[in-house]
Amino acid sequence: MHDANERYGQLFNAMDEGVCIAEVLLDSAGVAVDHVILEANPAFTRHTGVSDPAGKHASELVPGGEQFWNTLYARVVRTGEAERVQQGSDVMQRWFDVFVTRVGPAAHRTVAIVFSDISARRATEQALSFRTAQFETLLNEAPFGVYLVDADF
Repeated sequence: MHDANERYGQLFNAMDEGVCIAEVLLDSAGVAVDHVILEANPAFTRHTGVSDPAGKHASELVPGGEQFWNTLYARVVRTGEAERVQQGSDVMQRWFDVFVTRVGPAAHRTVAIVFSDISARRATEQALSFRTAQFETLLNEAPFGVYLVDADF
């Protein structure tokens, strides 16, 4: 029988979603200014394009990264309430579906981040929305009547 650490390690490495454990770094005023990736699964690289992240600061891995992420992670550490967001990163040119939860006590400032790159899905949704708006404009502003007919007329 496998012990729990081995089972969780297998799960961590087999997941399709990117997963990492990060420590939130605060400045002297208590404002989140960065985070360090403590551990990351293999899917982390596939979803972010960032390789070998363990032990590195986010600001080193993604220079100019958005403050939004540090603020989100710090809020989860402070409140202890998990959050799910869909958010884009202009710097990374990707959209992510992200679930963040605190790991351990708030004093450790550690979060688990489970995420997927949803850029392709987001682009498809935007294209569909654009086409729908075009169709509605065509129907509403056509100088002639338009009839929609089903197979039974």
